[in-house]
Amino acid sequence: MDISKLKETFQRFEFFKEYSALIVPLILAVVAGLLFIPTILMQSGLKAEIQDKSIRKLGDPIDRLFKTTPVSFRQNDVEKIYEDTYAQDANNIKSLAEETSQRELLSYNILPDTNESSVQIYTHFGENFRQGINKMITDLKARDCPTPAELSRYTDTRTFTTYTTPQTSGEKDDKRKQLIQDVLCNDIAKSISVYVNPENIAGFTFWKDYKYQTKKDAIEDCWYWQVGYWIIEDVFQTVKKSNLKSSSIFDSPVKRIVSISFQETKSTQTGQGLSTTSTARPGYVTDLKGGLIIPFTGRICNDQIDVVHFKISAIVSARAIGQFIQELCSGKDHIFRGFDGKAEPVFCSHNQITILDTRFAVVNQQEDAQKLYRYGSDGVVMLDMTCEYIFNSKGYDEIKPQSVKDDLKKKIKK
Repeated sequence: MDISKLKETFQRFEFFKEYSALIVPLILAVVAGLLFIPTILMQSGLKAEIQDKSIRKLGDPIDRLFKTTPVSFRQNDVEKIYEDTYAQDANNIKSLAEETSQRELLSYNILPDTNESSVQIYTHFGENFRQGINKMITDLKARDCPTPAELSRYTDTRTFTTYTTPQTSGEKDDKRKQLIQDVLCNDIAKSISVYVNPENIAGFTFWKDYKYQTKKDAIEDCWYWQVGYWIIEDVFQTVKKSNLKSSSIFDSPVKRIVSISFQETKSTQTGQGLSTTSTARPGYVTDLKGGLIIPFTGRICNDQIDVVHFKISAIVSARAIGQFIQELCSGKDHIFRGFDGKAEPVFCSHNQITILDTRFAVVNQQEDAQKLYRYGSDGVVMLDMTCEYIFNSKGYDEIKPQSVKDDLKKKIKK
């Protein structure tokens, strides 16, 4: 717009000549007004959009919170209680994990080391081990099938004179012995809940024939067999719970503990059936191929856990396989009186067994290996299981011999 020409045009009129000095300011005022109105409208729309999308959406919940839920001046105290409770839960979990490895000892004057010079303390440990196994067998109301000496003695004192068919004297004698044997075997089966031969429980024979070599070896033997004893206790506790309602072998879910071992065992047939005597002590699994089986769990010893593999062979009712497996992997109770045996008893629980492999085969009750056992009318199976046992290393490190610790560190590092 050419303002000078516009001014000349307006000056042609008398009215505009008189007020010509006001023309330019007036035009500028009109133009500014025209520009100001859209600006105001745009600002108003922008303000409404900000109010709706930002302030209202974010601010209204805060306003309602202050209006409806005023913050207490004790809120910090409440939060602290919550955080303390959370921390306590974490500490309790840690404590419970450590308690699983805090168990009673067979002897309180050997581990982790001893100043005793007499080798008798190690023999005494072995006696306690064997007595403990025998006590567990007694508590189970268990024993093995009749021994040859029992059969001979029983046969000599019993007679049967009734026969249905004519027989020679030799045939009569054989028939009489078989009938007497059946009576003895049935009487034993009626009086117990499960068959167990202590010779087939790992460690029992080892400590029977124990010979001292060096102090280091003796202390390590006591340590590893103490660990093994805890595992054996859990197996016996499992059988006891499984057979809790049974009155005899005939109605027991678990008919026989064939063996508990810490190595691969081969059964050999004897006059009393199968024998799986094992003297190999327990050992820690420090690499995936170093145990009885490559574990699907992938667990080996580290700075938090110690891992031991063991095997169980048992004859069970075919209907009780699942029940026995479930019971084996369930929680178990123990009492801890400190590692000096003098503290107030603490009642604890643990659940440390995982089954790595399960195999079973039907038992032929007519075969020679089973001829002195009576299992009742149930179909029975031989159940072989390879298992994993987990110890919390911090729970019992204070009584673990230094040589064992050093050996573990070396193997884990390697």
